[in-house]
Formats: sequence, structure tokens, C-alpha cells
Amino acid sequence: MVSFSQHRMLPFTHLPRLVVIHLVKNSVFWLNAFPATDGTSSTHLPCYLMTGYELNYKLHARLPFGSYVQTHEDHSNNMTQRTMGAICLGPSGNQQGGHWFISLSSGSRVVRHQWTELPMPAEAIQRVNDIGQQQHMPTKLTFRPLTKLLRQV
Repeated sequence: MVSFSQHRMLPFTHLPRLVVIHLVKNSVFWLNAFPATDGTSSTHLPCYLMTGYELNYKLHARLPFGSYVQTHEDHSNNMTQRTMGAICLGPSGNQQGGHWFISLSSGSRVVRHQWTELPMPAEAIQRVNDIGQQQHMPTKLTFRPLTKLLRQV
């Protein structure tokens, strides 16, 4: 259900495979960020029970899924690129507060710790749609219960 609502908020018509994968990962990440009422602990998060550390709002909730950013790249005093256009794929879950991004120039996944969030330009929307179309991704995502898929096999 979380994936469905996140997908509907995005301005893209063709989501690249990497975005779909991280859409589901991000949903699971945030579902595990809150204690379950019938879980083993009423105070500790499921992710704490598995990893040994708590999530930090200031580190892990800095940026919404699907946001457009310019990531800050390592550079020296030359003409190399200092920023890169990217779309946020969610927190990486590490203790430093890094986030996953899909690079708009290469279409690959990168993790960054510094960025500047900006309004989504039309060129970024078109680039994400182009990547999705190159991968022959559908315009509509359908999430089905696993039990229905298992019955078909």
C-alpha cells in the first residue's frame, strides 16, 4: 500500500527498474522504522533489533523519495563537474545518513551524503521517462499478493 501511494506522487510515466526496486525497498525500510504493536519489542524498532542501531530522523528522513537534487561531487580546483542531477531513491540506512540516488546522466545508482534539493525541472522528468522507456518499463505498476502468483505456477 505504501508503494502504491508513493508511486502515485511521482511525476514520471515510465519508472526505471532501479526506481521500482528502491520504491519497494524504501517502503519496507519505513515499515520497519516503527515498532509493531504485536512485535517482540514495543519500544525498539525492528531495524534496531536486526542491526543494533536506531534510526535518526535528522539523518534518515532528510529527503523524500523521488525528490530532484544536485548531489555534491568530489572535485578539485579544475573544470570537472561539481554537482550531478539525480533523483532520490531513499535513505541507504547507514549510520552516516547517506541516501541512494539514480544519476540522471548515467542512470546508475549512487550514494551521497551531501546534496541540494531543488524543484523538479521538466528535463529531469523527461530523462527519467527516457530511461524507463529504454528499459521497456510499463506505464502502470501493478502490485499483486504473492499468493496469487504462487497459485499460477
